[in-house]
Amino acid sequence: MSIVVRSVSGADVASLESAFDLRGYFAKRREAVLEGHCVLLAAWSGSRPVAHGYLWDGAEPESQQHLSAIDVVRRYLAGVPLIQSLYVAPDHRRCGIGRAMVVALEREARERGHASVALGVGPDNHGAGELYRGMGYRRWDHGLVEYTYYGMSEDGERQRFTETSVLMQKVL
Repeated sequence: MSIVVRSVSGADVASLESAFDLRGYFAKRREAVLEGHCVLLAAWSGSRPVAHGYLWDGAEPESQQHLSAIDVVRRYLAGVPLIQSLYVAPDHRRCGIGRAMVVALEREARERGHASVALGVGPDNHGAGELYRGMGYRRWDHGLVEYTYYGMSEDGERQRFTETSVLMQKVL
């Protein structure tokens, strides 16, 4: 299986939003790319997108969702970019695509002048945690990070969500 990891262009947005059922998600991230706040990458198997993720190194929090956690993160990781929303399609997991995406995002961080990078992983996502540890990421010593945000529930109602992440950092 041949996989290509590359920057997302404006022409890719519709394919990505359709493939991952995320309306508006990639269009919003592309705006942030054009404003210089992030790098958005996707992995492709032929013409099919199979993974996506981005590196946020903007000075401001990405959204209200991130604002609730940004104080504690920036207190300890000022100026460190964050790898965000790394996702691999279920039928393409455990094939090295997640690792390829992380390597590509780390390269982008280095090219943007950063000496380290961080990411968050759910405390119960042991597979991803193992992948990151194997790639040299170390859990930071400042506890879990909790953030809240509003979104739509399955029945279409606005709902408050709370998520918890283990933050991990790597010196590049």
